[in-house]
Amino acid sequence: PLFHQAAANYTHLAIDCEDKKARHMWETMPLDVAHKWGKRSTNIREIKHRNPEEYWGPLFGWRPALKWCRGTWTSLIEGHAIGRAAIAAKKRIERAGGEGAAAAS
Repeated sequence: PLFHQAAANYTHLAIDCEDKKARHMWETMPLDVAHKWGKRSTNIREIKHRNPEEYWGPLFGWRPALKWCRGTWTSLIEGHAIGRAAIAAKKRIERAGGEGAAAAS
């Protein structure tokens, strides 16, 4: 999907409560989707997380927003770390292969 493809192009990301549509997207995003998106968003250099003052939780009613979308942004960051590690490992393998080929000549 386009949503996943776009992830590779982002360098800055805001998990923001201000815009109603964006807020709904972040609040309802499954954790596995956030993780996959993070793995693909290997160019991200900055993530901003803007909490509401409080939010409605279906189990607990209104509550302070310190934990708003915590699972989503944690999954996204963990996925991002895995994606970056995979790129670094691939580069190490390519460098090692290139050095071996140069030594054989």
